[in-house]
Amino acid sequence: MLFRSRLSFTGGANLNLPIGRSGLLTGTINRSFSADRTTTYRNGVPQPSPVAEQDYWNGSLQLSWEL
Repeated sequence: MLFRSRLSFTGGANLNLPIGRSGLLTGTINRSFSADRTTTYRNGVPQPSPVAEQDYWNGSLQLSWEL
């Protein structure tokens, strides 16, 4: 018997934050995560494989300031 489990999620945020009276921080931050594991049962005893994970972050930020 073989049992496979998988978890995946993605998410992100858009930023538009005032900094003090003259500044503005804008941009995006994103994350993508996934994990997999397979468990094989031999004679009713579980034999799990190691967890395989991928975790990626990316983003872009810009700071603007008026004088």
